Amino acid sequence: MMPPFALRSARPTDLDVVLTLLPLTGPNDETLADAWAAWLGEADGALAVAMVDDATIVGAIHCARVSPDEGWLEALRIAPALRDRGLATALVRAGTLWAQAQGLVSVRASAASTDATMGNILTGSGFAQVSSFVRFAAPVAGAQPDAFAAPRIRQPAPDEIDRLWGWLEGSNLVSLSGGLYLAGDRAAALTDLVLEGFLRAGEVWTLEDHGAVQSLVIVGPDAPNSHETRLTLRYLDGASQGISQLALHLRAHAAGEGDRYSLVEARPIDLLILHDALNGAGFTRVEDAVQWIYTRTLG
Repeated sequence: MMPPFALRSARPTDLDVVLTLLPLTGPNDETLADAWAAWLGEADGALAVAMVDDATIVGAIHCARVSPDEGWLEALRIAPALRDRGLATALVRAGTLWAQAQGLVSVRASAASTDATMGNILTGSGFAQVSSFVRFAAPVAGAQPDAFAAPRIRQPAPDEIDRLWGWLEGSNLVSLSGGLYLAGDRAAALTDLVLEGFLRAGEVWTLEDHGAVQSLVIVGPDAPNSHETRLTLRYLDGASQGISQLALHLRAHAAGEGDRYSLVEARPIDLLILHDALNGAGFTRVEDAVQWIYTRTLG
């Protein structure tokens, strides 16, 4: 039986204890330590610890707002002795209530395919699995762009939003991704307004034939820790060959940025044709685990 516990806002001095707890969701220890101070002071989030006897920290969770309407639950950790005793479920419930109190429309979380327990906690808390993503990586150096493909690769302008959004609405991969893209390990909805923001930032690349989009990739810098920045392919869609050519082109693009990026990472949905496309561009699968994304719609 789970002992009575109370939630309180986290403090700077709680980090050392939280790092000793059993992680049920990401991020890893290094990323969590880097993010701790920022999470403590953020206006649109809540970082909480669970206490027993007003003295012992037995759990932690971070609740973040990733858009005006969407929340994300992460850094769920519990004392190993309390695994399978209901504490993790109680913390997910507390995070969901926080999201509801913020007026959010949905809240999401992830679970690794190697941890059925976390998936069961989320489904038992009213979440539904909507997509699954995998992780690939490639070195920055050594990429030679496809000379035939290069003239067909471009960065569309913001005023092309209607054309690109119409193309995405007809894509089968949008539904397979749950309509989501990844920023780091957080998932958020790819909407027309979000796409327009990526276009304005110059983070959308397409491969086109005679003005028709064949493949599309959204990229962006991600910093998993304080000493590393990666160029991440956050969303991939379209024909397999075009995705492969875009991925190779973006590796070469990253090399042209000097020492800015430590590596190029890709986060496709777990679909074999996308695995093959990235393999063809010099990417390799980083880990066997699949990142399952769960969503709960809030009333």
